[in-house]
Amino acid sequence: MTLKAISVKYIQRTEKKQSRLKAFDLDGNSATVNYDSNKPGEVDESRDDRYWRAAKALANKMGWTGPMVCGWPKEDVAVFVFADSRLFPN
Repeated sequence: MTLKAISVKYIQRTEKKQSRLKAFDLDGNSATVNYDSNKPGEVDESRDDRYWRAAKALANKMGWTGPMVCGWPKEDVAVFVFADSRLFPN
């Protein structure tokens, strides 16, 4: 697999749609998830967990697997890259 980066950006609520997260890569692939996926009685997700969920949605859609690491170039944008396990020995 070639190296892939997934960017996740927060999209504000509009009159017609809830706030959401859009995960995308530079090849134009994307997946969008609701920002708040909690059902009544569930524990609230952290911001990091929500962005992770969006990145995993795109990875699953594309069939990409493997561990990912994350960085935050801006407050509302996260970038996930697949970590090659050879670069991070135990």
